[in-house]
Amino acid sequence: MLFIKIIFTVAEIDSAQPWQIGFQDPATPVIEGIIDFHNHLMFFIVLIAIFTTWILLRCLHFYADNAYGDSSNRREVAMFTHSTPLEIIWTLVPAVVLLFIAVPSFALLYSMDEMIDPALTFKVVGHQWYWSYQYSDYATLDGGESLNFDSYMLTLEDLTLGNLRLLEVDSRIILPIRTHIRVIVTAADVLHSWAVPSFGLKVDACPGRLNQASLFIKREGTYYGQCSEICGVNHGFMPIVVNGVSVDTYVSWLSSKMEDLIGGMPSWTEEANCKGADADIFFPERGASTRKAKSICRACNVQEDCLEFAIEQSEKFGIWGGLSERERRRIKRQRVQSFDIREVS
Repeated sequence: MLFIKIIFTVAEIDSAQPWQIGFQDPATPVIEGIIDFHNHLMFFIVLIAIFTTWILLRCLHFYADNAYGDSSNRREVAMFTHSTPLEIIWTLVPAVVLLFIAVPSFALLYSMDEMIDPALTFKVVGHQWYWSYQYSDYATLDGGESLNFDSYMLTLEDLTLGNLRLLEVDSRIILPIRTHIRVIVTAADVLHSWAVPSFGLKVDACPGRLNQASLFIKREGTYYGQCSEICGVNHGFMPIVVNGVSVDTYVSWLSSKMEDLIGGMPSWTEEANCKGADADIFFPERGASTRKAKSICRACNVQEDCLEFAIEQSEKFGIWGGLSERERRRIKRQRVQSFDIREVS
C-alpha cells in the first residue's frame, strides 16, 4: 500500500524524471506550441541529415570505385568550375527550408509575448535565496497591505512522504486554471530567473526592472521550477512550486487568506510595550533615528513573537521585534544559508 501511495503521489506532479531527455508534460498553450515547433523543426533536421549523409556516402562510393575499383568500371570525372543551375538550387533550397522554419517560429514568438486581458495579476520578486509572491489585485478593505508571502526551500528534515528533494517549498503558489494571468517578475538584489518548464515560462528577474509574461494553465496539477540564472552560492536552492487548482478551490483559498489578513493582529499584541505608543516612533522617516523604537522593543516581553510575525508576514516597513526591515531580511537570508549544503547534496 505504501508503494501504491508513492506511485499515485508522484503521478500527480509535473517534474523532471530520472534520465529524462524530452519535455515535461505541457500545461499551457505556450509549451504546447514549443513542443509542436520542436517536432516540426526535427522533421527538417532529419531530412537534411539523411540527404547530407546520402551525398557523402555517394561521393565516397564513386571515389572508391574510381581509385581502387576495376579499371573497366571507372567513370570519367566531370571537371567544371561554374554551374549556374547548381548554385541556384543550393541557394533556393535552404532559403525555402528556412522559410518553412521561420513562419511557425515567428508565430510562436508573438504568441508568447501576447498579453490577453488578464483576470489576475501575480507578482514575483527574487531574493538571495528565496522568492516573494504578491497577489497585487487583492488588498485589505482600507487599501492597506496586499496578500503576499515568502517561499523557501524545505530542508531534508522537513520533507514528508512524496516530497521531492531540493524542489519542495514551505509556501506554494496557488493559481486558478483556465484563467488569463499576468506574471510580473523583478528582483530585490541580483539577477534571477523565474522558470517553470511545464508552463514553457522563463522570465528574467532584474533589479529595478519589471518584466511580464502571460500565463494560462489548462489543467490542474503541481508544477515545479527553479531559478535559472546563477545568482550566488545558493542558486540551486531556489525552487518554485505552483499548484494549479479549479476556480472554486482558488476562491476558497483566497477567501481564507484574506480573512487571515483582515482578521487583525494576534493576541500577543495586547502585551506589547508599543501598544498605544506613537506610530511615528516605529515607522520613522528615511534616515531618522530608530534608537527609541529599538529600546522599547528590547524591554518588551513579546519581542520574539513580534519579530517572527514580521518575518512570516514579510513586513517591509517599520521596526518589529527590535529590528529594521533590512535586519529582518538579513535573518531570512541567514536562515536559508543555515542548512548544511553538503548534507542536502
